Amino acid sequence: MAAWCVGTAVQNNDGAQGMLLSKAPTALATLLNLSQTDPDTAVRRKAAYALSSAIRNYQPAMDELLRHLPENVKSEMGGSVDASDMDQVDKVVNWIRAATAAGATN
Repeated sequence: MAAWCVGTAVQNNDGAQGMLLSKAPTALATLLNLSQTDPDTAVRRKAAYALSSAIRNYQPAMDELLRHLPENVKSEMGGSVDASDMDQVDKVVNWIRAATAAGATN
């Protein structure tokens, strides 16, 4: 439930996106971990939603998330992603969703 609240709060709200990073600097790493490892599928999906909302059109959050992605994923993305380029952002989000679907089986 908390991940869903975060996702809803930061979606299309750069002020809230900035507050998330400044007040909870480990939030994106925690959400990424939850999106891939939580045994509850609903929790994994809500964490992925929160990540997607946090990084869209907000470069500092995108940069922070990229720090926590596996090296092979960062290489596929070219090492950096423009948070305002929805095609690039969708590649990151699609990777997160695929990892979320695989979930706790990894």
